[in-house]
Amino acid sequence: MLDNLQHGSGGQSAGNRGVAGSLRAGQFLKHYRVIDKIGQGGMGRIYKAEDTKLGRRVAIKLLPEEATRDAKAKLRLLREARSASALNHPSIVTIHAIDDAEGLDFIVIEYVEGETLSAAVARRGARVAASARHRRAGG
Repeated sequence: MLDNLQHGSGGQSAGNRGVAGSLRAGQFLKHYRVIDKIGQGGMGRIYKAEDTKLGRRVAIKLLPEEATRDAKAKLRLLREARSASALNHPSIVTIHAIDDAEGLDFIVIEYVEGETLSAAVARRGARVAASARHRRAGG
């Protein structure tokens, strides 16, 4: 199904991707080389990847394969990308691209190294949420 999903630099088709809509380290989605899965949520899986054209780390948010057949889910992904790309703030990641490869829809996002929000909350508790609210309010 994914002609643009390749493995390694040789350009061979990855064939078996494992779980539907999931990618494996070393595979390519267009010119993005997957490094590792870094998260998962209701709207899909997040992967750390390398943009081989620009030589930078990025995050790829991949819409679940079953959702690619759902026009409403695809519209939500597009709205999310458009909304985030219209904003410019140090606390909001930059959207580099929204794209698809053989029916899989994805957003390419700025990759930010660091602790996940869930890890910060587990370690520091409510102070993280209060700090985030304070920064959002401009304080």
